[in-house]
Amino acid sequence: VQQRDPRLGLPQAAPGKMRRPSPHPPMRLSGNKIIAGSVLAAFLLAVIPAVCRADSRSPAAALWQFNEDAGDLAANSAGRNPGTLVGSPKRVRGRFGRAVLFESGSYLVAETEGFPIGNSPRTLELWFRTTYVEPDVCARPLSYGRRESNQHMSLYVCYRGMFAVDYWGESLVSRKFVSDGRWHMGAYTYDGQDSKLFVDGELVAAHKKSNLNTPKGTMLYMGAIPGYGGPFPGALDSVRILNCALSDEQIAGDYRAGTAFTLAAGCTPAKTHPAWEPPKVAAAQAPAAVQAEVDVPAYSRKERPDDFALVVGIETYHGLPAAEFASQDAQ
Repeated sequence: VQQRDPRLGLPQAAPGKMRRPSPHPPMRLSGNKIIAGSVLAAFLLAVIPAVCRADSRSPAAALWQFNEDAGDLAANSAGRNPGTLVGSPKRVRGRFGRAVLFESGSYLVAETEGFPIGNSPRTLELWFRTTYVEPDVCARPLSYGRRESNQHMSLYVCYRGMFAVDYWGESLVSRKFVSDGRWHMGAYTYDGQDSKLFVDGELVAAHKKSNLNTPKGTMLYMGAIPGYGGPFPGALDSVRILNCALSDEQIAGDYRAGTAFTLAAGCTPAKTHPAWEPPKVAAAQAPAAVQAEVDVPAYSRKERPDDFALVVGIETYHGLPAAEFASQDAQ
């Protein structure tokens, strides 16, 4: 029995009576709906965690594979910063699938959102092929940052075919010839303190206490920097930039694997490494011609305590080999 509340005009239960709501009828699902719901749930459980991991945990800031058949875009597998090809570089057969061949000043340009900046750890890896042997003009297959002291990251080939890295104020130059027309893997790591340069999985140069300060909001270039330096006449295939420093063993493993880089890098916390020194050879193996240690770091002579050396103006000059052994000579 119900009454109406004169103030609201709503039905009310009679005094002393509790109105019990009618129960809802049971929900019934057909077999097809149950199966569809199960499939959707399984899909969401599998995809959503994977997407979250890719966004929040992947150390890869960029990964270019250059497998497009044509066009002026190069997809970035990390999901942002696609590259734009300028000057009609050629699509050629690469180390893995296809590659981009830069000629006559052609280049790739891309934004650097999400790249390692400031003094943060990083890894730069690329497969490249070139015959560039100019002695005085450096060719840069990969660069980003601002051309000011310690604010620029640049992998380059210079000094008659040697692989090197420069951050505008300091540089690391390998003694390994790479301009033989074959595919090589170049890599650079920085753990927040130490810089290391690798060729084909081998540590070829290192520097303690590098003071990087790469700014954000700059552009990345491959093949050439418009209006500056020499163009890189060669091919690139599989280029990766990571927001962490791979270990020496991981770099060597990437080369031994002989496959294209992937988004899964497996970075580990960087350890403190002793200062790297070039391998020494016996004096009998020294070249006959008189050469300074700045040119041939493996050259050595027996110590003579009464001798001394005066070194004036140890400095880094752009376009000249770094005088990284001058302090050692003085000591």
